[in-house]
Amino acid sequence: IAEDLFDPIQPQSGALDVWTVRMVDAIKFVKHFIRFLQWNTDALIHVLRCFDDDSLTHIDGTVNPVRDIETINLELQVKDMESVEKKIQKVSKVAKLGDKNARHDLDILMMYKEHLDSLQPARTIGLDDKSKSVTADLFLLSAKPVLYVCNVDEASLAAGNKYVEMVRESLAKEKAEIL
Repeated sequence: IAEDLFDPIQPQSGALDVWTVRMVDAIKFVKHFIRFLQWNTDALIHVLRCFDDDSLTHIDGTVNPVRDIETINLELQVKDMESVEKKIQKVSKVAKLGDKNARHDLDILMMYKEHLDSLQPARTIGLDDKSKSVTADLFLLSAKPVLYVCNVDEASLAAGNKYVEMVRESLAKEKAEIL
């Protein structure tokens, strides 16, 4: 079914496997696409439009890479929140029976829920690896590392431009990789 929804190109083997996904109908099949990303990726590469060109219409009407980051992050966080809430329901049943490990896991899950509710990606939660392992089975999308690639015009290749600066400022707290 997934192949009917979008057309993933098999990765080339090597130190880094890169999947390119051509969307057929992003709105109608976003759930399948997000599930594909959840289970088949270790990191995300977010290519941002950082140039003006009147012949290329932006879906939102204007170029604003920070808005584009926020839009994608929100979609990923919504999916993550669904996953966290489902696990909270399961774990809370066991915790009510007095299981100490379940109570601990529930506390961690509630931290993730609060963090995601505050529109922060899971990768910025600031927990130790042991605590983060509570959500490992959820394959949280916003926990995956992200490389932001600024797609600029030729004149901005060496020094960047105002859009690249907007991206740098926006992601300063996240300490994200920007190319």
